[in-house]
Amino acid sequence: MKAVASLLGDVVGSREAPDRAALHRGLVEAMEQSNADRSPIDPLHLTVGDEFQAAYTTVGEAIGAAADLQHRLRPDIDVRIGIGWGGITRLDATIQDGPAWWSARRAIEEAKTLAHERPTAHVRVRYQREDPSGPPESAINAALDARDCLIARIRPRAARILHGLARGHSRSEIAEREGVSASAISQQITTNDLETILRLDAALEEVT
Repeated sequence: MKAVASLLGDVVGSREAPDRAALHRGLVEAMEQSNADRSPIDPLHLTVGDEFQAAYTTVGEAIGAAADLQHRLRPDIDVRIGIGWGGITRLDATIQDGPAWWSARRAIEEAKTLAHERPTAHVRVRYQREDPSGPPESAINAALDARDCLIARIRPRAARILHGLARGHSRSEIAEREGVSASAISQQITTNDLETILRLDAALEEVT
């Protein structure tokens, strides 16, 4: 059974969303865009309610997809994601089982538990492995924790700027869209450590 990286996610506080139909549309659109830009083994798709899943060749690719979703959805939609590493068994055309999903489920449950503690309330993405061939959990989760901590403190405009930078847009293009000067965008980038977040994204996506 070849090991793969599985991704399980859900929307934080979805029951309190004022417009669940709009939330659903936004989530589906973001997943479709991510699938078009990436090469998942199993594309991102909704399962039940606001829960979603996908599978990737490497842990780094799964983390990259998680970051991509966060950038596309924030500040309007907040998602929590568990990433697992292990084998997958196909029970039929639509149902899957196996260690990859068990570890991803443990990871997302760990993220939920940590989010209820004040020092770790910012945690959104967590990784667990069932197969020892996967990268060590401690180093990956330390980097994810640092990244989530930085993202948690940025405000809506900074979140939009981060999304633009992640999509490869220039500072002048982002400034025009935001209706501010390029220097104002540069100040937001520096104040909110947006380049640090992008460097973490790039480093984590290289994990095999």
